[in-house]
Amino acid sequence: MAKPRPTPRPNTTPITPGGAWSGWLGPNWSGAASLIQLAAAQQNNGCVELWGIDTYLSVKTITQTSPGGDWSGWSP
Repeated sequence: MAKPRPTPRPNTTPITPGGAWSGWLGPNWSGAASLIQLAAAQQNNGCVELWGIDTYLSVKTITQTSPGGDWSGWSP
């Protein structure tokens, strides 16, 4: 039996040292806002939820659909 493939993890990388960062990369991360602050917490069910504030000072959230699994889309 083949081993299941690991779920790709979202990431962002610095473009220049001490400078700008790339956009978010990963499944269901397209359309992610440019965030100026980010916070994360593990929920009771083991899923991680992220909260961010974008450049318009709106709160955005994204949550894992299962512990260590894929992510929901960004909301709102």
